[in-house]
Amino acid sequence: MFDLGFSTYAMKKLDPFTAINIIANTGYKYVEICVADDWPSSPLNFNRHKQKKLLQNLNDLGLVSNHTFGFLDICDKSDKNLDNIKMKFDMANVLNNTSSKPILTSTLGNSAPNWESGKNAICEELFRVGELAYQNGIFLAIEPHAGTDFESPEKALWLIRNVNHENISLDLDISHFVVEGHNMSKCFDLCAQISSVIHIKDGYKVNNQIHYCLTGDGQINVEKFFMLIKNHQLEKFPVFSEVSLQQSLLDIYDPEVVAKYCFNVLDKAKNNIT
Repeated sequence: MFDLGFSTYAMKKLDPFTAINIIANTGYKYVEICVADDWPSSPLNFNRHKQKKLLQNLNDLGLVSNHTFGFLDICDKSDKNLDNIKMKFDMANVLNNTSSKPILTSTLGNSAPNWESGKNAICEELFRVGELAYQNGIFLAIEPHAGTDFESPEKALWLIRNVNHENISLDLDISHFVVEGHNMSKCFDLCAQISSVIHIKDGYKVNNQIHYCLTGDGQINVEKFFMLIKNHQLEKFPVFSEVSLQQSLLDIYDPEVVAKYCFNVLDKAKNNIT
């Protein structure tokens, strides 16, 4: 009923070819390749030849690849930034091994203005990037982020409704809402129908400081999470396990152990949903 995926966002220290082998051998069906600038699989240093070789390896491993994570800077109008976005869109197309258009997930980026005074400007710039996505055959999923002022399901709903672009939807990464104190059921009620990507990790907030943790180690009831996915008819979307940089950059972090741990937590929970 539910397919699981893992993001190489959680494997920044690994060669991409090693990362996808771990993901496949763990049992995940889907992979999300991180094409953000500082990652080893960024198109800035991972050229077309390597991209095609990675695609071949993905096919050989039987991994479904039509998701990427990009860290676009939506509100930066510079030619350099637009070229960077186009490079990421191009790589998303190269790595796509499905008959569907690829999906790239991103936050709003560092250039986004203050939400209350700048939300209309954000809409305008996001629509502009949506047009670029349309021209390049890409669907764009926007991820709200805890600790920023774009951090609530209400704001997410407002943005997607007001940008009103067929190539733009929401990445429902429930952890960013939950750590900010939002009820998970309410988040699904508001955001399910505008979402095209699902991520999960976990975390909590103490003294206004956000502490992320692995799926199953925090406050999210993972079985309830899957039940909400089912109740809102989102089972067609894979569920991607994600790990925060707070953890994945630690010296003691073992990406293979973590990938297996998250898979087991998710697999056990989903199998309890009928």
